Amino acid sequence: MTGRELLAAYAATAWKVDLPAGVAWVRPGAAADPALRPAGIVTAHNPASDPKTTERQNRTAQAALLRELRLRRISFFPSLAIPSGPDAERWTEPGFALVDVDRATAVDLGKRFGQNAIVWVDTAGRVTLVATRAGFCGVEVGDELPV
Repeated sequence: MTGRELLAAYAATAWKVDLPAGVAWVRPGAAADPALRPAGIVTAHNPASDPKTTERQNRTAQAALLRELRLRRISFFPSLAIPSGPDAERWTEPGFALVDVDRATAVDLGKRFGQNAIVWVDTAGRVTLVATRAGFCGVEVGDELPV
């Protein structure tokens, strides 16, 4: 997939976040639950959207991300990316909704684990996609992606 195709797929994805009080849904362009303000959704699965990444590699990377979150004492809730459209039946992707972190920390973790982008929820509840790989869709690390 091209960067633009990936961006379109990300924009059509919803993230299910398991909060203590129930499920919250996060979608680009929609307001997020107050419990997730601010938050960054990060995964270690499928770095750079490489289709050759094995399930074992994904599990190993995700476990390393979980260790890093615990080491840094970052609060988080489990999340699951659920695409819509033609990819809806092909994949889901687990991750973590990091709460009470700054955007730079969430971006750094996404970059460190080879992701193209993270989901960012600002203090007003605005949900955006933020690049974590230089050159992805023509932007720099930390830039908002146009959706």
